[in-house]
Amino acid sequence: MAALCPAMTRADICADATLEARCLNCGTAGPNCCAEPMPAGETYAKARTASTAANMSPAKLLEVYDRFTDGGPISPDERLQVDGIALAASFGSAAFLARMDDDQGTHAMMRAILLALVDPMHPDLDYLRSDPAAAKAARGAA
Repeated sequence: MAALCPAMTRADICADATLEARCLNCGTAGPNCCAEPMPAGETYAKARTASTAANMSPAKLLEVYDRFTDGGPISPDERLQVDGIALAASFGSAAFLARMDDDQGTHAMMRAILLALVDPMHPDLDYLRSDPAAAKAARGAA
């Protein structure tokens, strides 16, 4: 497998062929699009800005997500919201698996989903990341 652009988000890496991978650094499609990695602070700032889902009502989030999954038209801003939902769901799944053995899986899953919707770079999500040090560096550079 080819190396992925360092600015790609987890939501960009999806087996669903309907999702288009876009680099947060340059905005072009494709996993190997950048000549140089984006500074960690800029990655963090873009992730925070892209988290528009935190400013929406749950009913609006559900409406946008349903329209997307039904193949309806969505705006670029709504696409960011759908990506935020997918990222939050990924954190939720990882949290559920991490805490399943001590009967705290459901609580961990819900907390991770809600936290990732508000701030996908929050330090409380670091235990679910494949590279927690990179997230810490990104927060420190912001």
